[in-house]
Formats: sequence, structure tokens, C-alpha cells
Amino acid sequence: MEPLSNPLSEALTAFNTAQDYFLKRQYDAAEDQIALYKKSINYEQFNRTDNRIEIKELLVSVVIVSYKGNQGLLECLEALNSQTDERFEVILVNNGANESVEDELDQKPLLHIRCPQNMILSEGRNIGSYFAKGKYLAFLDDDAIVSKDYIESIIRAFTKYRIAGFRGKVLPKKHEERHQGINHYNLGDRIIPFMINTEGNSAFRKNIYQEFGGMHPLLFGHEGWEISSKIVKKYGTPSLIYWPETVVYHDYSDTDQKSDRKQRRHHLMHEYIQSRHGNAKKYRKSVKKQLSNSQKQEPSAKFNISSALPDSVAYVHSGEWPSNSPSTTFITYNVLGMASVFEHVYLITYGTNQTKVDTIFYEQFGVSKPSNLHIVLVNSVLQKLTNRAVYKKIQRILQNLVKKNALSAIITRRSTLLRYLWPVADRSHVPLLFESHDFFADLSRRHDIDYKRKKRAQILERNYIPIIQGVICLQPTQIDLYRSIFPHQNFFLARTGIWQIIPPGNAKRKYLTYIGSLDRHKGI
Repeated sequence: MEPLSNPLSEALTAFNTAQDYFLKRQYDAAEDQIALYKKSINYEQFNRTDNRIEIKELLVSVVIVSYKGNQGLLECLEALNSQTDERFEVILVNNGANESVEDELDQKPLLHIRCPQNMILSEGRNIGSYFAKGKYLAFLDDDAIVSKDYIESIIRAFTKYRIAGFRGKVLPKKHEERHQGINHYNLGDRIIPFMINTEGNSAFRKNIYQEFGGMHPLLFGHEGWEISSKIVKKYGTPSLIYWPETVVYHDYSDTDQKSDRKQRRHHLMHEYIQSRHGNAKKYRKSVKKQLSNSQKQEPSAKFNISSALPDSVAYVHSGEWPSNSPSTTFITYNVLGMASVFEHVYLITYGTNQTKVDTIFYEQFGVSKPSNLHIVLVNSVLQKLTNRAVYKKIQRILQNLVKKNALSAIITRRSTLLRYLWPVADRSHVPLLFESHDFFADLSRRHDIDYKRKKRAQILERNYIPIIQGVICLQPTQIDLYRSIFPHQNFFLARTGIWQIIPPGNAKRKYLTYIGSLDRHKGI
């Protein structure tokens, strides 16, 4: 093992001291030390081998934390090799005692992180999530075996429901008596709201998992219950569910002695969580009652899982609305299209005619404004605000929307806005996407524009594209250009085209075709 740097050594000392205090039930002292650990730890200092292959549409990051996994770990990894859906990566967090298989692990197509000491399961999952590239985090025990549709079932859950996360069904690998009485592993075949109490078969939206700081580093048992209590306090009970379609095979423990130790450890964790989270006991009781009620219903009965998370988008622009600019027409039809998909869409831009929005839509765009499309105009003209002041005002508008849990994404086509939108998106864990209509990330490839004029655009794209959650492009060739510079970014294709319009009260059809601005640098 390589010698530890001073900052890492100090962080680990705080982590170990926190664990000692915790076991002595000195919870306040333990929390002070874990806060010190979080402040000083730098996961980038951990030794790791990254053999992950490039996945074009990566969705799931499977995080496996292993201590003394050895042959069982290899069997777990082998089961992941034959998935029906290949849009996933594997991150192995090695907590130690896997020396007999380390050479083999370094040859596998995964990210192998070697922890400087045993960081326990909960913090191990946090370490894995830090390096994850997927939209969803799937946590898997190192001795579990998955079926071929494991990844497919995870994607299906998040596609079907607007949920923060779920726990799956766990079946025993061995049909031994001590495994038969573990009632919380298999809750049946009905989808119901439930807490995450099988952490080794659970999955979360990564942005929400990280919003709550991941699992509590002090806990080695009931950590799923603890983070569940925090998530449902903000997003409601239906935001977490039991999803029986994701099945893993796993045994509760190898021996009766291990089962006894596990129960004693869980008692301590139970005591701590109830002392720190006022809603935890009530929440646990409510979902268990829900489970009991569902088991009394007919097998064909279904529980209604509502859309628990915000399904709204803010599209931010820095041009006057309305205007004769092609970009204004483009963003207007952009948000109209979004309003047909999302629950609410907010167009935040400059303007002064807030009271005449409905009339403008009818007269200038030939359509009625949908009730779920909200035009938020920043009056920069009358208030004589500078650009910086306007951008700060836009920040405040977004912050208010976030406080109301009203946003699931922020989109802009102005690179100048990225520096102001990023702090809001980062603090609130709301995905930020850049809709690019050009390419300035590498001006050495552009011989048709003035380098000095666009140098600032290059700097902004270089600085912010690597840290935001995605780039929306208009053509595949544009994606290829960006991907050559930002190979690990998420790219989405949204082609321009023809929009059919049927004006209100007029049966005659019209069509809008967007060509683009007639600029000299485009050869027109």
C-alpha cells in the first residue's frame, strides 16, 4: 500500500474516530468527526484502475462495494456479463481483503477503486457514486447474483415512474432454514410505495442520491431507511417504491452467528436513526401498514404510483420576447413542444408584455398558449439593468422555482448564461443542459469566423460543458465534433424540422420551417 498523504490521513483519522464515538453511543461527537471527514476527504486521491469501456448511451452505474468478496465477487461480476441491456458500467469499490482476485479484477472492463482502508458499505457506495457516469445508481451486494434482465428492469422502473429510487426483490441463493424467515427480502409481486431496506438491491436517480449527500457514513445497517426518510420528507412517500421486477439472489448471512451480529448492529443503527430523524419511525410504520394492506388485497389489484417527482423544465434565454429574431421563434416552438411532454415548462427571457402573452401566441405564432407553459419575462429595459444584474435576477427566479420543487431540468442555448445557471443547478442538484446551435469549443477547426470575437464563447464551452449534465445538438456531425473534445459528456440529438400549425378557429393548415439566421459566416 502506498503511503498516505497528510490530508487523506487526517480525513481517515476523523472517519475512524467518528466510528469509535458512534459505537459508544456518543452521537454528537461522532457527527462532529464525520463532518470533519466529509470536509477533508478527497476521493480523487484513492488508487484506482479505470478499464471502463465507452458506452454511447450510458444510463446505469452499478456500484459494488466488496470486503472479503473474492470468489463470490467474481461470480457476481460474471452474472453482469450477459445482460439484455448493455447501457451500464460497473464500479467496484474494494474495501479490502480481496488480494486473491485483485489481478483478475484489474483485467475486467470496470472501474476498480482501492480504498485505503475499510470504509464500510454506506461510505463505499458514496465513493462509487462520486465516480459514476450513469443517470441511475444501482447498488449491488458483492455476493449477489443477478438475472439477465437486471439492467433492463432498472431502466424500465425509472422510465415508467417518476420516482427517486426503489428497492427490488431478493430471493435466497441457498434454500436453508435460516434464510426462509427473512420477511423483508421478498415483499411479493405488487408495486407499492416502500422504503429502501434492501440496500444491496436498490437503485436511485443519481442527482437525487447526491442531493441528500448519499448514505450516512456512520451507518452499517439501516442506511437505506435513513436516506429514505430524508427523501420522502421532501418528495413524498410515493417517490420510493418496492419494484419486484428487479430480482437478485442473495443469502442473508452465511452462519447463525453472523445473523446474530447483524441483528445487534442493526439495533444500534435503529436507535441512532430514530434519535436523529423525527419522521423516520412514523414513515417506517406507514409503509409497513401499506404493505400489510396490499397483501390483503386481491392478487390482481394494483397500487396507483403517482408521479412523485417534479416533471418540469425551465428554458432560459437572454433575448427579447417577442421579437423578429429567428432565435425567438425557435425557442418559442421549442417550449411549445416541451409543454406537450412535461407537466410544466417555464420560458424565462427578456420582455415587457407579460399581460399580453396569450394574445402574442395567437397573433404571432398562430397557436393558443398551453396552460402548463409559463412565460416569465425579465423586464430589463424599463429597469435599465446591466446584463450581470439581469442574470442575477434570472438566478433568483430559478432559485424560487427550485424551492417549490418545481424543476427537473434547466436548459439554455446561451453559453454566456452557463456561468450563472451552473451555481443554481449545482446547489439544487437540478440537471443543466446546453442547447448548442453552433460549435466554438475548438476554434482551430473554424476558418469561417473571427477568432477574437468568439474566443469568449470557446472559453465558456471549455469551462462548462465538462461539468453540466448534457449537450443538446441539432445534427449528428455536431455531436461528433463535441464528443471528440468531451468524450465523457452526454449528448442528445434534437433535429430541426417542420412544425404543422392549425391556427385557432381556422381549418387551413400552415407550416413553419426553421432555416436559421441568414448570417454571412454561414455562407448566405
